[in-house]
Amino acid sequence: MTRRRALFLAAALLGAVLLAIDARMWDEGGPGIVGFELAWDTRSAERILGEWGPDGRDAARLSLWLDFAFLASYAAFWALASRALRLRVWPLALAAGAFDALENVCLLVVLGGSTSGWPLLASSFATLKVLALAVVVGSVAVALVRRAHARRRRAVRAFAAGAALLVVAALAVNTWLVDRATAPAEPGIGQLVEVPAGTIHVSDEGSGPPVVLIHGFGCSLNWWTPVMPLLRKSLRVIRLDLLGHGRSEKPRDGYSMEEQADVVADVMRRLGVHRAAVVGHSMGGMVATALAERHRAMVSRLMLIGTAPDDADEHLGLTARLPFVPVVGHAIDTLVPERLVRLAVEDGFAPGFDPPAEFSRDIFDHTTYRSLTQSARAVSDFWDDGPLHERLRGTHVPLTVLLGEEERHTRRSTGLYNSVPGARTVVMQGLDHTPQVESPARTGPLIAAFAAGR
Repeated sequence: MTRRRALFLAAALLGAVLLAIDARMWDEGGPGIVGFELAWDTRSAERILGEWGPDGRDAARLSLWLDFAFLASYAAFWALASRALRLRVWPLALAAGAFDALENVCLLVVLGGSTSGWPLLASSFATLKVLALAVVVGSVAVALVRRAHARRRRAVRAFAAGAALLVVAALAVNTWLVDRATAPAEPGIGQLVEVPAGTIHVSDEGSGPPVVLIHGFGCSLNWWTPVMPLLRKSLRVIRLDLLGHGRSEKPRDGYSMEEQADVVADVMRRLGVHRAAVVGHSMGGMVATALAERHRAMVSRLMLIGTAPDDADEHLGLTARLPFVPVVGHAIDTLVPERLVRLAVEDGFAPGFDPPAEFSRDIFDHTTYRSLTQSARAVSDFWDDGPLHERLRGTHVPLTVLLGEEERHTRRSTGLYNSVPGARTVVMQGLDHTPQVESPARTGPLIAAFAAGR
């Protein structure tokens, strides 16, 4: 008993120290060590290393070296606890420690600069560690319950049953509330415009040839702000928050790409604009494509930024799919902290680029679960109905495509969009999914020249 108690206290003390070091990593702008452990691929690991910077990487190294002592303590503790209860799972506790040690070695290699293949190996060892430890801890918990007095067992069972019912009830109520949540439009930097689909937040600045800017999934008109100083000098720039996004109204339905295109067309008419150059970023490129299909006369020319022509490169992992699983996704929407939303937003930018905090708040504060999930499904449905390059061939709209060099679909997308007669593709070196934010000085002139017909 004395050895187990000493090991428990040692593990608790080391755990507290590791948590303090973890906070340093978060303060440097990246995730804690668990996010690094579960990076899985080279791209994610490099992004985290860039976010941490030198101080964050130093904190990660210190955390990993101290973790060798921590893993030895917890592995020995659970092995002794299992043997004391005469459980045959005790070797798994030692295996968990071994997997943890191998994971640490892999991560130290990554921190040393070798990122190819090692993040996947580290995440695999981390998964094995968690599975082995879960079996041990679960077995010990079951054994302790079985050894308890019969009356206590009944009390524990009653408590567990009551807790389970409360959890189920809470999940059911949360699912019902989250799924039905709507929100009215809010005042912002622009004006509120009434259209048949709802109230839309619109910014209308500058004078000259009109250009309409359409943001992407989970974003808002704020994502065009970096290029605005240049554009409004010579153009009438119309930005809007799509239905369900930013400060526009968030109803339960109406999020198909075709319905969003109708919203854009209705806003243009309300502003007295009957024909304009249209620029769409990411999902906004799909809305712009639907606008060209449904309201051809209103689109003089079309620019897509970071928009994949189809879903061939959209291979979502389990973590990315969880928010769309009923009940589970609703619970995530209620419990997810803004810090994790920020990490998801950062995936849309080049490694090491720190996007403005308001971008994560666009999702955290200015969307509903329904508006996000319905929009995501609408994107998949639009791709299923036909890839963008094939759709655009039939519109005969002059097409320009901007793609960041760092995006995984850029090479394939360039070839497909070039199959559209007269299309022009521009690959922007060193940039990722959001060039208008990552390098407004380079992207702004391209948009201005495009809108002016040059």
